[in-house]
Amino acid sequence: MSASSLLMENIPDLDMRGQGTYKRFEEGSMCLHEKLYNSQTCRYPKVHPIHPKRSTMASSPHWTHLPFRLASAGEVLAAGIALPIACLVCVILRFLARARQKVRLGLDDWLLVPAAIMVTGMGICFIYGYSVHVMGYPTPYPISDDPKKALAKYNRAYEIEAKIEFYFQLFMIAAYGFIKASIVLFYRRIFVSNKKSRFAIISNICLVVTVVWAVAFFLLFLFGCKTKVYLHWAPIQEVREHCGDPLAAESALVISDLITDLAILLLPFPKIWTLQMSVRRKIALSCIFGVGLMALSASVVRLAVYLIVFEVGYEAGYDPDRELPLTS
Repeated sequence: MSASSLLMENIPDLDMRGQGTYKRFEEGSMCLHEKLYNSQTCRYPKVHPIHPKRSTMASSPHWTHLPFRLASAGEVLAAGIALPIACLVCVILRFLARARQKVRLGLDDWLLVPAAIMVTGMGICFIYGYSVHVMGYPTPYPISDDPKKALAKYNRAYEIEAKIEFYFQLFMIAAYGFIKASIVLFYRRIFVSNKKSRFAIISNICLVVTVVWAVAFFLLFLFGCKTKVYLHWAPIQEVREHCGDPLAAESALVISDLITDLAILLLPFPKIWTLQMSVRRKIALSCIFGVGLMALSASVVRLAVYLIVFEVGYEAGYDPDRELPLTS
């Protein structure tokens, strides 16, 4: 369960999956129907799905829009196709370069193979989400003469999206782990000549931390509700009762991901400036390794978007445009 799925879940001012009751949903469904005709009379208590104390009163026709554009269906499909292809092309080119240079393939090279497979899995999740209209498309309005049918229609869309997101997150964590470990091993291949040197020891520690980080979060997201995996797409009330705060793990993930990215990015720079070469060449080499700043900037943006969704998304009401920020 992530911030984006919770954002998708927020019918305006109606917490039907968490604190709400069937009666409140029935009343809210009628008021939602009125909203389509610009009614100014609908008011509900806003109940925060995770922290009920953050409740306010608001008028449903008015929305607090998020300060960024949500992904369109075309963008979700494009990401699902383009990113895995780009990843596979980069891995193939790396192997071809190793063969052309007659350099023996190392563990840093081979780790990119499962990483590419995981990224492909992430792309498949996007494509499937696009194909069933739960990613990049508006969530279906829960409006019906029969509140049970309306609720079932909404719940079905939510459940599909939550299942896709569950598998996407597992693919993502595994991919991050393989990529981070590959980068550290690549540094070791270049800079480690003495296994007892300071850089060798620090890089080993960094590698161990990376592996532990990836395994820990993979297991945390997989077994966050112990053996009851189905709770990852269950109503929030059940998640809170059996799994605790569903956003705590994701908050820890995005923050620690940024920290590990920063540590890995900075790892080679002290070593570069101890090399016996001119300052100009040191600067040039630093710029080459500094390309990793792009990955770091992506982590910063993702953290910012996550915090915005977590803090503001509950006030955004029902998604009038799209349900999924394209942040991964």
